[in-house]
Amino acid sequence: MDKLFGLPAHPLLVHAPVVFAPLVCLAVILTFVLRGGRRRYGYALVASAAVTFLSTILAVSSGGRLETALKNTIGNAARHHSELGRMTRILAGLLFLAVLAWVLVGRALESPNKDASSSGRRIIVPVLGGISIIVSVLLVIWTIRTGHAGAKLVWQTG
Repeated sequence: MDKLFGLPAHPLLVHAPVVFAPLVCLAVILTFVLRGGRRRYGYALVASAAVTFLSTILAVSSGGRLETALKNTIGNAARHHSELGRMTRILAGLLFLAVLAWVLVGRALESPNKDASSSGRRIIVPVLGGISIIVSVLLVIWTIRTGHAGAKLVWQTG
């Protein structure tokens, strides 16, 4: 997707992950902290992480096309921005997988035929939740870094 509404798609598409990444990070933390949060909001959290990942894929893909179109005019700053964007995409994918594992493993260990006091449930589910928090915070940091590098690229003068 090169253009949206006659404009380059990348500047329009980057706003979705910029908004979704911090919101999903906050939702992961709240879901972890709230008693019964994972059970109550787990599937919505998985869907939110999926939307964040998909929007990041679109933003990075459109950026790659824009970079190709501007091949002769870009420099090291643009390459740095592209590298940060690719890492952001990886972190968004890892977040989706971490949240999915956290929710699905938690659900599986809560099934009626499992012992509710099992040590696996007491250890595995919080560890997966903690991993989800760490990855979500890293995603926000990389989203900020990527956006900052892109803004400098666009707005930097002379």
